[in-house]
Amino acid sequence: VNRNLTRLSCRKTEEMWFDMMMSYGDLGNFLCGFSLISLILYFVTSSDSGSLVIDCLASNGHPEPPRLQRVIWALIEGLTASALLVAGGRQALTALQAMSIATGLIYTILMCVACLALWRALQVEGGDLDPHGPTFHIDILDPFFTDPFDEVVSKFLSTSKLFLLFIANLFLAPLTVAKTSSRVISPSTFWPVLISLSFFLLMFIFLHILQIVVDGAWALAWVSFIAFGSGVSIVRSRTRNHLNISGHPLEDFCLSLLLYPSVAMQMELSTRPDTMQGEEKMEKVNSAYACSMESLPAMEIRTEI
Repeated sequence: VNRNLTRLSCRKTEEMWFDMMMSYGDLGNFLCGFSLISLILYFVTSSDSGSLVIDCLASNGHPEPPRLQRVIWALIEGLTASALLVAGGRQALTALQAMSIATGLIYTILMCVACLALWRALQVEGGDLDPHGPTFHIDILDPFFTDPFDEVVSKFLSTSKLFLLFIANLFLAPLTVAKTSSRVISPSTFWPVLISLSFFLLMFIFLHILQIVVDGAWALAWVSFIAFGSGVSIVRSRTRNHLNISGHPLEDFCLSLLLYPSVAMQMELSTRPDTMQGEEKMEKVNSAYACSMESLPAMEIRTEI
């Protein structure tokens, strides 16, 4: 029997690498030690880079965040990895891989949002999009205290009200969207929008509860939720057109699926009669100011030497 060959598939996962290194004869021991040092350096530098990125994000984009805060984030990362290894036991690597895939889905969504933001920035740079054009009264993430830290305290009460409205619209979003629809589309659309969206949202909840006794009901639940998000996105598209706000129907659909309470609040607050009247007054003031500036006679400035 030839003992010089080893079938790696028959070995444990953590032993395969060392078996391959030992196949290089006298260099095997050196390569095993060198590979261990390289792996340690790789994980340390990767953790350091990740800690720096998280620290910058946690500091509202500050280019030089506190080093102590960076160390804290590095320790949190290490403790999280250690907890996964301890909890996983022999399946530790499988747990780490599952964690990587789960977080990768979130980063995929964030990358799509970043691509959209880059496209908008290029449009502004090219002059195809006015950065000071019409916008919604609030942003999608305003209820989550996303302002810079020095502004969070001053806006705490108003942001807290938005957060409470967000919680309420987890269940009352159909009513909020129906109000917006009656303002921007037609008053006759109030009841059809309210009944249809309420039906799909209630079916989403009911079918998930029904999953306890009926296997596969969750699939119909998510079909109902997609239908609910589609209805909300249609109203948002019509609201954007009504307010002359730039955007895309696909963007409306994604936002309506991910953050439908914020979308409902955004539309309702932006189409209130008092908000619309305030914006019209501001437009009249701005236009009057521009006309007055244009009517002023040109002034010549002479410089005497």
